[in-house]
Amino acid sequence: MKLLPGRPAQSRWNPALFLTLLRALLIPLFVWLVLQGVSAGQSTPLLLLLFGIIVLSDMLDGPLARHYHQVSAFGSVADVLADMTFILSSLWTAVYAGLLPWWVPAAIVVQIIQFVGDSLFFFSKTSQQPFRKNTLGKLAGILYYIVVGILCLHLTFPIFFPAQLLPLLSIIVVSYTLFCILGRTRLYWKTE
Repeated sequence: MKLLPGRPAQSRWNPALFLTLLRALLIPLFVWLVLQGVSAGQSTPLLLLLFGIIVLSDMLDGPLARHYHQVSAFGSVADVLADMTFILSSLWTAVYAGLLPWWVPAAIVVQIIQFVGDSLFFFSKTSQQPFRKNTLGKLAGILYYIVVGILCLHLTFPIFFPAQLLPLLSIIVVSYTLFCILGRTRLYWKTE
């Protein structure tokens, strides 16, 4: 492989992309375990273990890509798609199971449409950063992962995490999501 001056060697092995794809491939198993837990009245600890693996893969893929100089638009898009698919699959499954109201994932869908639309039409993209990210959106992603984690805890330990917590959680999530939508709307009038 011929190296260009100032550019690190690119290997075929991309651990960051591997973690992102692993996360995407684990989503159907995760949804199945959630549904099994709902039908049985309690889930096995395997649900929490799988959730931990998914969270860990999300925490590590970005730093690995930067460390190995393998940041790419494809990797960024794959990461965002894996996150969105995991969050929405989990929350719509919770709606189907009667654990959350439909308007929780619906509000997140509106935020995602705004995020993607804003990035496609208003953001000056670079080759490695196809999305316009902001702190509010990053915190929203963390909040959505926390919500899925609380759902896992509820399904695994229903005595310690009763269903009565879920309506309050729903209100918090939707309120913050609307706040993020308004915050991103403000970006339209800011120049980068």
